[in-house]
Amino acid sequence: LILTDHSEISQAVSGVEFAHILQIIDHHGLGNISVSTPYFCKTMPVGSTCTVIYSSYKEYNVAIPQQMAILMLAALLSDTNNMTSSTVSALDRKMYEELLPVSGISNIDAFYQEMSYSAASYSGLADMEILKSDYKEYSLGEMAIGIGVVNTQSENAQVKMRERMLNTMPLLLERDKLAMVFVMLENTKDGYTDILFSGERALEVAAKAFGAPVDSTFSYIRKDGLLSRKKDVVPALTGAIE
Repeated sequence: LILTDHSEISQAVSGVEFAHILQIIDHHGLGNISVSTPYFCKTMPVGSTCTVIYSSYKEYNVAIPQQMAILMLAALLSDTNNMTSSTVSALDRKMYEELLPVSGISNIDAFYQEMSYSAASYSGLADMEILKSDYKEYSLGEMAIGIGVVNTQSENAQVKMRERMLNTMPLLLERDKLAMVFVMLENTKDGYTDILFSGERALEVAAKAFGAPVDSTFSYIRKDGLLSRKKDVVPALTGAIE
């Protein structure tokens, strides 16, 4: 296997512990994959794993074709919320500036908005499928927690999706025997994030990490901006749990 965009056993395919790991290509911190033989590892503190891949294109002097440029730009825009995230690096900007003319995309903001609307539609998906559509599990000490990212495009949609996810999270918590489940419910149009939580002591951990809940039901915490799971949420939850 070549693990791309992850290096946690809980995020890998079933049976990964028996596989031969050839490479890890990632932009997260190294996880708990244990490899007994030498392997190639390339991790970089950039906004998208596609930026790591871009660096390899440059390193080996391979031209990036138009279709790949479009896909890599789409990944970068998705990971960095249209280049507004705190995770954006100088190399991300270089890739963006080089691949934009290669892609042939004339209106990058309209392209990103179309991506955002598509990502927030969830047409035909059940609630559990929506929760798991952008979801990762982490081992924090002896606890396993799950963190999902769900998108909306309006406050009305935010309210409805918040209720659906709050009803679904306890089911995932029980099914996968997790200590806590969190969902980052992001309104990508208006630029804010609701942190939802489920599990024993999840309210305590979430409040310590992000501040007091904003409503009387203590069901979510609202934060300005679109948060990064790897840079904003995981470190805050890790610190609160520790």
